[in-house]
Amino acid sequence: MAKLSSKNAYSSPRGFTIFELLVVVAILGILATMTGPAMSRIVRHNRVNRAATVI
Repeated sequence: MAKLSSKNAYSSPRGFTIFELLVVVAILGILATMTGPAMSRIVRHNRVNRAATVI
């Protein structure tokens, strides 16, 4: 009789867990919250500059 492997099918993870995905989404949300206002200011500043060059 063949000896069964003692390794479990789940012993070596091959993907991401839900917790890891939630951590990544949380980090992306924090970064988006921090960069959102800065990007808004840049867009507003560029619109003003573009309008000034048109005039």
